[in-house]
Parts: sequence; structure tokens; C-alpha cells
Amino acid sequence: MTAMVALACMGMTVSCDKTNDDSNSLVGRWRVDNLTYDGRDMTPEDMVLVMNDNGTGDVLTNGHSDNDSFTWSVSGDVLTVYPNGGSEYTFTIVSISSTEASLTGNVVPGTDMQGNVTMHLTKVSGGDPTPDPDPNPDPNNYSTILPGNWQLDGLVHNGQDLSSNLPNIQLSFNANGTGLMSDGGETEHNEFSWVINGNNITITVHNGQQYTFTIVSITSTECTFSGTYLDMADIVLQGDIQMHMTKIQ
Repeated sequence: MTAMVALACMGMTVSCDKTNDDSNSLVGRWRVDNLTYDGRDMTPEDMVLVMNDNGTGDVLTNGHSDNDSFTWSVSGDVLTVYPNGGSEYTFTIVSISSTEASLTGNVVPGTDMQGNVTMHLTKVSGGDPTPDPDPNPDPNNYSTILPGNWQLDGLVHNGQDLSSNLPNIQLSFNANGTGLMSDGGETEHNEFSWVINGNNITITVHNGQQYTFTIVSITSTECTFSGTYLDMADIVLQGDIQMHMTKIQ
């Protein structure tokens, strides 16, 4: 998703050059304030594209670089983006001005997800590459500890231990805020995104439904979440829920 945003933002900037013939308009930072995939809102919480005047760029997530650098080129209203270490992608520049831009495409870069992709970006500054302070700091460093593959091995519902009857469920949390659930090896339509705010983690599944859990404890090897509603694989529970996971990779 970070790569897709980078591509889109670049497209905006490039179009500025095409319409305004002003190289200075290519330099600046652009915030992704709306992104949809097949009509579903997948707008990132805080993502900014930094456009450099030498045709290179970088993406800032929550004010920090994810090392998602790129180069780009434009032909007509078609933007082609070349992420470092990845395959190229193209987007159509629908509109562009000195303050905002809109792009469309049919693939989520860095994935095999194909569909109707639209995004809108707003320019937040000129050429200053200094990131904004993180509006939602993670004082407990949970966002750094969580990425990896986890096995669900404990579940308590309203005081009843259901751990002995759990299916084989694994959750993969990626550092870029995306994830995938494996239900006995089945992963189709099990994509999700995640955001940590304080002690809470909000998970958004592929159909747009959101679930929020409290992070009770987390280390590099195990974690415990609590919540009031769980819909995972064949598990649908409501009430006092605690789930325990062990890191497997």
C-alpha cells in the first residue's frame, strides 16, 4: 500500500509539470487524504509523499521514512512509477493543481490485488522534506514489536477457556500496516490492515469492517489482546474476550 501511495503522489507532481510547466511545482510534500480499492476506503492514517526536484522521491508513514524510494516518468497523462526493488506501475492523472491531485489505476502496487483504485492527495508544503511530528506516537514501541507471524494459541470467552478447541489460525502483521490471516492454510479474502494508537490496535478486514482490541501485553515472543467482539475464521464471539498469540517467525 505504501508503494501505491508513492506512485500516486508522484503522478500528481508530474502532472503539475505537464500542465503548469513549472519545475518548482514538482518539489514538495503531498498527503494521501483519500484512497479507495473497489469502492472500499483504505485511506492510510498518516502518509506523505516527498517529491524531490531530481525525479526521485520517498514515502513518509507517520512521519518516518519506510525506505520506499522511487523514480518516475510521465507520458501524456499516464504516470509510470519505478519503485526501487519492485515492478513498475502506471496510473492515470485525472486532475492536478498546485494544491491537490486525483489519480486512478487498476492495481495495488506491491500486491496482486487488481481492481478500481482511486486516490486524492493534498499538497502540504513546498520543498521542505522535514517530516511532521508523529500525531499518534507509539510510546510503547508496539508497532515495532508486532510485525511478524503469530499463532493463535489461547482464547478465553466470558471466563471460559476455549484454547483446546482452536482451529489452526495464524496472523501475519507486516511493518507497513497490512496483514494476512491463514485459516488452516486458507488465505483468500483474509487480508487486513492494522493501526496502533496508544494501547489499542484497530484491525480493518477486507470488507471494511473494523475491530478494536486492547493490547494487554506484548513482547518479542508472545502477546495478549482483549476485546468485546471477535469474528475470525469460524470463531464469532461477543462479550469479554482475551486472545493469546505466540510469535512463530
